[in-house]
Amino acid sequence: MHEFGEELFDNAEIWNQVGLKVSRVPINADGGHFIETPRHWLASTAIWGENPTWSQSEITAALERALGKPVLWLKPMPDDFTGHLDGIVRWHKGNELLVYAPLPGLSVWQKEFGFQLRAAGYSLCEVPTILSKDLISAEGLILNYVYDGKVHYGTSLTPVLPDVPYQYISAKNVLKEGGGLHCITYNFKEYPNQS
Repeated sequence: MHEFGEELFDNAEIWNQVGLKVSRVPINADGGHFIETPRHWLASTAIWGENPTWSQSEITAALERALGKPVLWLKPMPDDFTGHLDGIVRWHKGNELLVYAPLPGLSVWQKEFGFQLRAAGYSLCEVPTILSKDLISAEGLILNYVYDGKVHYGTSLTPVLPDVPYQYISAKNVLKEGGGLHCITYNFKEYPNQS
């Protein structure tokens, strides 16, 4: 997060070690600000505030050039200090996204969020969750998982989807600090060609 400048680091050494070709975009953004689908990159509007010298159109153009797909901007969950999307929406299959079932006090934001995703051509599968009363904790954010193509790995005792194999991983210290499994790992997925 941009306000923790001392924690910013350059991944170039790691990229070089594993032979990744990288396109750099000189903006402040966290990995959790983005969710990839076969058709879009879903991106958090929190990025706009973290890059005050860039216009929204400049950020959009730079990201679309670098990422090779249209960017669909979404407002993060209110009161989420991270501004991330990886705990609130995930691509599942085809044009289906996983989102949270209705949450107390968030109905206006959830309606707008769902409307925007449906307007972009996605169907939504609602997943139940329980939010922590601690505004920093990510405990309960069941969508902040890692998927290896066969198994969902998550920090909730409840499986993300009943029809997908699930493995619980204890990560209490990570959750307490506002992170989840997706936050602390890299999750690469190849998408089949979509028509």
